[in-house]
Amino acid sequence: MEYASVISFVSEGLFDPSPLKISLGEGLPQIYLSIFLHLIPLNVAIIIFFNIIYFEKYLSAMSRKRIMQVKAGGKTLLETFQSAYGGSLSIILLFAFSSLITFILICPSILHKFAVNLYWSNVLFKGVIGWTRQINSLLISILSSLAISFRNNLWGLIKPFSEMLLNLEVSWKYLIYQNIIAWVPSIIVLAYVKLGERRKKTA
Repeated sequence: MEYASVISFVSEGLFDPSPLKISLGEGLPQIYLSIFLHLIPLNVAIIIFFNIIYFEKYLSAMSRKRIMQVKAGGKTLLETFQSAYGGSLSIILLFAFSSLITFILICPSILHKFAVNLYWSNVLFKGVIGWTRQINSLLISILSSLAISFRNNLWGLIKPFSEMLLNLEVSWKYLIYQNIIAWVPSIIVLAYVKLGERRKKTA
């Protein structure tokens, strides 16, 4: 996801004006290391990785407590999956959701270009769109008034903020995007764990 986001911002004009030049020695090729394109995405990936570790430790502790409360061998397949992969999957989904929402708010044109290119380059996708067109028209006719009202109310809330973001340079959009997708999952995970520990102490 980080790679895809960096490529998308590069396609919008993002570049690093002063990459770091690293020499591997005499006669060896030089390596260019970009703070924007390499170090910042790596830092975000490390933050998400530590979020997964932190959340997994919390879920493992909670899972051990539940296992002690039931008979030996009474652990279900669902509990096994949750204790082993639930934390990682939750963090990845949270990261993906925050990344998508932030990307849409900051660079809506990129998403539009991607959808248009996908539509014209993929015959199967065009067939799916054509097949669902009738269902979409039916849903639109039923929910049009509700959808329009919701859209107008939502746009009234985010329009000033969205217009300010759209007028920023691509480098600032990129930095805001990377900070949001790093901070939002971290804050949510920290709040969730602390709230769970507080409930456990009061229980």
